[in-house]
Amino acid sequence: MNLYKISIILLLLIFTQQGFSQKAGEIMVTKSYYGKTLRNVFDDLASSYNIDIDYRKEDISNGIIPSKSFRNKPLDEVIQQLLKGKDLHYKIMDMQIVIRKSDEQIKLERKTYQRKSSFTLSGTVKDKKSGESLPFAQIMVKTTTNGTASNVDGYFTLFNVPSDTSLLLVSYTGYKTKQFHLSPKLVSNDILIELMPENNQIEEVVVTAESEELMKVYKEVGVVSISTKQMKTLPSLGGQDLFRSFQLLPGVSASNESSSGLYVRGGTPDQNLVLYDGFTVYHVDHLFGMFSAFNPNAVKDVKLYKGGFESKYGGRLSSVMEITGKDGNEKNFNMGAGISFLSFDGFAEVPLGENGTFLFTGRRSFQSFLYNDIFDSFNSTTETPTDMPAQPMGRGGGRSKAQSEPSSFFYDLNAKLTYKFTKDIFSLSFYNGQDDLDNSSTTNIARGGMSMNGGRNDLTQWGNWGASGKWSRRWNESFYSNALVSYSKYYSKRDMTRNNTVYRDGETIEINRGIFEDNQLQDYTFKMDNEWKITQTNQLEFGVQASYYDIDYLFTRNDTLVIQDRHDVASLATVYVQDNIRLFNSLTLIPGIRASYYDVTDKFYFEPRASLNYDLTKKIKLKGSWGQYYQFAKRIIRDDMESGSRDFWTLGNGDNIPIGFATHYIGGLSYEAHNYLFSA
Repeated sequence: MNLYKISIILLLLIFTQQGFSQKAGEIMVTKSYYGKTLRNVFDDLASSYNIDIDYRKEDISNGIIPSKSFRNKPLDEVIQQLLKGKDLHYKIMDMQIVIRKSDEQIKLERKTYQRKSSFTLSGTVKDKKSGESLPFAQIMVKTTTNGTASNVDGYFTLFNVPSDTSLLLVSYTGYKTKQFHLSPKLVSNDILIELMPENNQIEEVVVTAESEELMKVYKEVGVVSISTKQMKTLPSLGGQDLFRSFQLLPGVSASNESSSGLYVRGGTPDQNLVLYDGFTVYHVDHLFGMFSAFNPNAVKDVKLYKGGFESKYGGRLSSVMEITGKDGNEKNFNMGAGISFLSFDGFAEVPLGENGTFLFTGRRSFQSFLYNDIFDSFNSTTETPTDMPAQPMGRGGGRSKAQSEPSSFFYDLNAKLTYKFTKDIFSLSFYNGQDDLDNSSTTNIARGGMSMNGGRNDLTQWGNWGASGKWSRRWNESFYSNALVSYSKYYSKRDMTRNNTVYRDGETIEINRGIFEDNQLQDYTFKMDNEWKITQTNQLEFGVQASYYDIDYLFTRNDTLVIQDRHDVASLATVYVQDNIRLFNSLTLIPGIRASYYDVTDKFYFEPRASLNYDLTKKIKLKGSWGQYYQFAKRIIRDDMESGSRDFWTLGNGDNIPIGFATHYIGGLSYEAHNYLFSA
């Protein structure tokens, strides 16, 4: 009797196991492919259905295949159709498909994987269409509080994953949230998680509807990001604009409705640290503030710290905006162009072999009716009387002619070269943006026996140059480093001079008067940032930074009088450390300190900082932060009745130009309901 029962149980177990052990060939596929290579199709099938498709790249042509559409077809049949007419054959075993040349024998070996529990999982989050890594994506184990975020290069490490068949929830602002099923085979190596943008039309699949997320509020107080993909849904005069999008947030404002500058919690725009791919951008707008200086086609991620920012950031008093530039499409060549009432732009993304990408973007304004109206509204130049000598008595008649053809334009250029390897990423990023305004005029006057020829210069130019070289290294699943060398230059010139030549009674008189202003700032920086994930609840971050500043400012009047001629240089050396600690699954503490040595004052400056986040319930959170901040490079505003309000950058010296100092006290409360977040 007992033997009979045991036999029945064993048979049931065998049939049950066979019933639930799906093979790759039995997977039902619903997919459509247009303008894809066979390699693209195989990679997409492998990613979508968590299977292993083993092929050699040299065996498969990289040309575009005819359009294919499959609706609820077995994967075995799909592979047959894809390989039809090609000198290839395949075999399937379990969740593995091997493809080889027809004259090559295929040997399949059944792979076994040791089951895992409470293990460490690592991987990368990328854009499914372009292959772009997605920084600061959220990865959670479903039905648990266990989660983490990817770093600036899209890499993540998740400790204490309960099972190698767990379900992950992966989300990123502007992308569809994905449920990612783990399997014993997948977790044997680093995993790749690919997300689809919200606004892309994809083939028919069954998904759980998610609202399109424009903005993400982080658990840290005052930290928010905006989706560059969803930004186009916001109203804007001249197209997508990063800074205008952030002006919609509480605690952020502009000096007026036409300005793209950010006034964060009462601070001024020069008190904001703006980083683009690691280098500092000192002037952030075009056309008197109507546009920000960043082309959305070049931007992948934008993160704003509205005060209380971490110890890894310094040198500013108000806020930090960290902008991560796109790397470029690593799967396909891509290019495009656009035009608005004020400017036109274009971009090109070029894959370079298996590991490299190149991105180039450009934008330039043109003088449309709308552009000219804006220029006239903000152009503060006022006419002043000519320097014409008094007309002698007894002479009359004559003629005068003044010619003026105002012109202005702005442009910006971005280029980025990236190479990614198993553990290392190398990238070079370049930026140049400039505004040129010309309201000059020429004058020809003749009266009696006297004449005057000359002109009035009214030239304004400002812009930024920036470049960075970055090396990122994943030493192991717990330790990550970024080393960066950067150069940044800001320049501003103002020429409001008159050059006139007067001819009278055989005499020639030269008259030169007006003002000339020139400001140049150069910033050379090296920094090294390290992340050490000690446990799932403890991450230590530390690093060093060294900067050298070289600033010139020249202000002259009437070609001979030098009102101010400054040449300031300074060195700043900094170390920082902070620890991100999570206690009791409800309390997160981030204590840290930043210490800097400034050679101009020969002093050390210490900046202790701390923040916390406490989960009162699953929906209600308390947030708070405190910190001290110093600023060494400052912008000075100079008011002039003739040329209007002007500003220039200089260095604090602790004497007549004080070192900026601020203390932040920030508290907040947030309540999260379905599809809504209330934060104060």
